[in-house]
Amino acid sequence: MRVRIPRLVIAGTASGVGKTTVATGLMAALTAQGYRVAPFKVGPDYIDPSYHYVATGRPSRNLDTWMVSPPTVAYLFARAAAQADIALIEGVMGLYDGFSGQSEAGSTAEVAKLLGAPVVLIMDVACLARSAGAMALGYRDFDSDLQLAGVVLNNVASHQHVLWVREAIESVDIPVLGRLHRDSALHLPHRHLGLIPTAERDTASNGSELGQALHAIRDRIQEGIDLERLIRVARSAPPLEVEDQDFSPLKGPPSWFVSPWPVTKPSVSTMRTIWTSCGLTEPSWWFSALCMIATCPKAAREFTWGAAFRKCTPPDWQPIRPCTRLFAGHSNRVCPSMPNAGG
Repeated sequence: MRVRIPRLVIAGTASGVGKTTVATGLMAALTAQGYRVAPFKVGPDYIDPSYHYVATGRPSRNLDTWMVSPPTVAYLFARAAAQADIALIEGVMGLYDGFSGQSEAGSTAEVAKLLGAPVVLIMDVACLARSAGAMALGYRDFDSDLQLAGVVLNNVASHQHVLWVREAIESVDIPVLGRLHRDSALHLPHRHLGLIPTAERDTASNGSELGQALHAIRDRIQEGIDLERLIRVARSAPPLEVEDQDFSPLKGPPSWFVSPWPVTKPSVSTMRTIWTSCGLTEPSWWFSALCMIATCPKAAREFTWGAAFRKCTPPDWQPIRPCTRLFAGHSNRVCPSMPNAGG
């Protein structure tokens, strides 16, 4: 199957350089202009996609080449983006970070090349000037098969600072597509495992704390980034060849999502993003959220063990013993089990 989808990967030089801020702001800015934006996230993260949803009103899908084969990832991407005007894909960690130091497997770069998507690199230049040119050059030349379309400068201090950094990067023939000045309005609250999930924040579309924050980020993005140029870059992506995938209904009992922590509807919704992205909500996949007092059928085909942030649960909650008993009841047979991060 051959499809044409305008698309961009928003990558970073490392974690914490502003990927989610820029990606979510771009999604919000393009949505405000009337574009139908299909949001995506590299890897199995469920927190960043919750911000994408608030910005676009559309579910954000995970593109995870560890859990799902690359041909299936490409197919799921094409299917999810089919009705969109543009697809924006937020990367994970640094552009080339994956499962090892010797392979691109699981990295943003792997997904970008799989999808034939141009890459926009976010660089935190707070403590850089001319050295930013050397850094950008290294990221472009590390893999000649990757299309680095340009960079966005984050945390610039002044117009003079922008000039110095821009001169250095453009001297090695890499376009600077925009800049964002140091601004507390661009800060998204986080803790040790990443951003605070939107399920823990007020997500009403108008007048909420999160809504106001995203509006501020959207405004800064519109002021500092050349959106028309980004759209042209996205439209330059070549047609994507994808293989049709067979999601025929499977026979047998359902899969179960088991959480050892108190489960709330918003938290289940954000965690479920992962499995929705992988096609697991086809007719053959049943999804259930259990508190520990629930009874899990012994015929269940497999388990996904969810988690929560320990500091957000009651101090007297003791999940481990009943969780162990529940799992032990299925230990006498082959029963795949997959843990989910988050606590």
